[in-house]
Amino acid sequence: MNILLVRPDGIGDEILCLPVATALRQLKPQARVIFLSSQYAAPVLEHHQDVDDIWTLSGCESLRDLIGLFQRGVDAAIFLKPFRRLMLAAWLARVPIRVATGYRWYSVLANRRIYEHRSDFSKHETAYNVGMLKGLGLNPPAPVPPKLVITEEERRAIVDGLRDIARAIEHAPSWRLRGQAMANRTVLEARRNPTRLRVRYRVHR
Repeated sequence: MNILLVRPDGIGDEILCLPVATALRQLKPQARVIFLSSQYAAPVLEHHQDVDDIWTLSGCESLRDLIGLFQRGVDAAIFLKPFRRLMLAAWLARVPIRVATGYRWYSVLANRRIYEHRSDFSKHETAYNVGMLKGLGLNPPAPVPPKLVITEEERRAIVDGLRDIARAIEHAPSWRLRGQAMANRTVLEARRNPTRLRVRYRVHR
C-alpha cells in the first residue's frame, strides 16, 4: 500500500509531521510511506528511516501536473494540511482513500474526514497530525518526538562551519565589535524607551 503524506510547507511544519511516518511504520510496516514536500524543505527529510520516498512541489505546478502526481500509484493520501488545490487533484485522480479535516467547505473532496478542531490548542501539533491516521481505520499511538537524521558528512560540514565563524569573530577588528555592540544597545534602548531616544537624537543634531 502506497500512503502519501501531504504537507508541502515550511521546514518546521514538515518536521512536526514526521511522527505520522513513524506511527505508520509501527501500525502498517508493509506500507510504503511517501512524503509530499516543498522543494526547499525536502532535504531535511532525507535519510529518515520511516520515510521511503520524498516527492517535491515547487508551487508552480499546473492542475494537470498535480493530477498526474496523484496517479503515480497512490492508494491513500493523508492531507496533514488541507490544501484545496491538492485535494481537488487527488479527487480528480481518483485516489481511493483521501483523508482530511471535515471542517472546510471543500472537505467533500475527501472520503475519510476527521472532525477535530486544532484552534483550541488542546493537544500538541504532532498529536493532531498522528490523529489523522484514524482516517485509515487505525488506532494512532501517542506521538514520538520528531527525529532528524544527520549524516557524518553533514555533521563534519556543520562543525567546519562553526569553526569558520569562530575564527572570523576571533580575528574581527575590535572597533567593528565595539560598533556592533553600540548598535545593539541603541536598538534595545529604542525598544525600551523610544521617546527618550528621539529626544537624544534631536539634541545631538
